[in-house]
Amino acid sequence: NSKGESSVLSRSVVGEYRLKVSSIAEFSKGSCASSFKRDASIISSKERATSQLRLGNVAMLVMKAENTLRASAKKMEDMTVRGRRVSMREVAELHMMAADAVRDARHAMAIILEASGAHAHFEGSELERINRDILTGSGHAVFEIDGAAENYGKTLLTSLARQKEKEAQEQ
Repeated sequence: NSKGESSVLSRSVVGEYRLKVSSIAEFSKGSCASSFKRDASIISSKERATSQLRLGNVAMLVMKAENTLRASAKKMEDMTVRGRRVSMREVAELHMMAADAVRDARHAMAIILEASGAHAHFEGSELERINRDILTGSGHAVFEIDGAAENYGKTLLTSLARQKEKEAQEQ
């Protein structure tokens, strides 16, 4: 059935992006930490602050993306267990969560690439491979943030209108 197929696809996409985000996290921890230790002795305090800023931003973006993916996986599991039909608002919310996590992963990758310089784009670079994987996967229509946000906003408004109608009928 269509509901089951979309659930399997969603879980596989969430799982794939969890791995990609984790790869970035591990890579950034290793490369940023080692370059920060190396640079700490030779760069000015102003430049150290920039490195710290980038590392803090990347770490937070990666953590947010991972938490968003975990929350969406939990929501999908809960929806499966409860056994009732999934609402359009719930589907739109999951879609928005996935698109938001991918946006954060792309933003984190952009910060890492900017800090890494030209070598990050050399063939065979681990950063280049991770970036290529993220760009390829994030090109899928399901991760298009504007469409996801518009659809989620529309379902929220519809849900709110139905709730107000229900309240008015109860009075």
